[in-house]
Amino acid sequence: MKSINTIPEISNSAIIEQILNQTGQFDISPLDLKKIDELLKVNSYDFDFNKFKKIGEVGEQLELRGILDIKASSIFLDENEKLGSRKRFSHAHEIGHYLIPSHRDYLYQCTESDMNPSTLQALEREANQFASELLFKGPLFYEALRDIETVSFHNVGEIAKLFNVSFVASLRKVVSETNQPAAMVIVSEKNGSGLIDYTIGSESMRDNYFRDISNIPSLAEIIKKSKVASRHDPHRVKLRAMLSNGEKVVLGCQFYYNGYQHVGLICPEKTADV
Repeated sequence: MKSINTIPEISNSAIIEQILNQTGQFDISPLDLKKIDELLKVNSYDFDFNKFKKIGEVGEQLELRGILDIKASSIFLDENEKLGSRKRFSHAHEIGHYLIPSHRDYLYQCTESDMNPSTLQALEREANQFASELLFKGPLFYEALRDIETVSFHNVGEIAKLFNVSFVASLRKVVSETNQPAAMVIVSEKNGSGLIDYTIGSESMRDNYFRDISNIPSLAEIIKKSKVASRHDPHRVKLRAMLSNGEKVVLGCQFYYNGYQHVGLICPEKTADV
């Protein structure tokens, strides 16, 4: 069989399925990234990115979590990263840069001035998407997703355990792929007030439930109460909403603080007279 690096340009999904098969990992379990390094003949190292701070604060400005040296077939990961799931994602992200053919061309041939911000952002998004699909093992994720009867913090936590991926990454993946109406909200805190970093809604949630929502609590209130909550005992809020067909619904919201950000899940609860 051809080396993975000599395969003509094919879809990321096909590349990932071939990697899983060649490394004997086509099952629902945490991905072994070392086996992928061995297949690709890539060496991964821990590196102290804080050393960059001695050179114009470069490491701090770029918020480095991983570096890929294609010519040396080497990946460098932040040895100061304490959260294993974040480090695994960084590792998979750099593998994405290594395997996506167009990324290899850019990283080989382009100077820094050639890499305009829009190009860089596109490459990073593509590498993030590749990392997510790789860590969730492509089609195997959908087998696990079928076992979820309702989207909840508990069930998303079970998915995170199955694949050894962070809870937030798992929530993002579940909400993006489920057929059920669900949305996630990420809120950051700044000077005691809240700022919505981003929201992601499933297709059915976007199409049917984000209309005429009332009694929305302030972000300051959410921040205050979610700080003393946990994923297993979240701060709960109910929103009233009316759909385009006139149906009245209640949206159940859950929030907790994970030490970095305030994580929210919104799902419809029931029809109600509101």
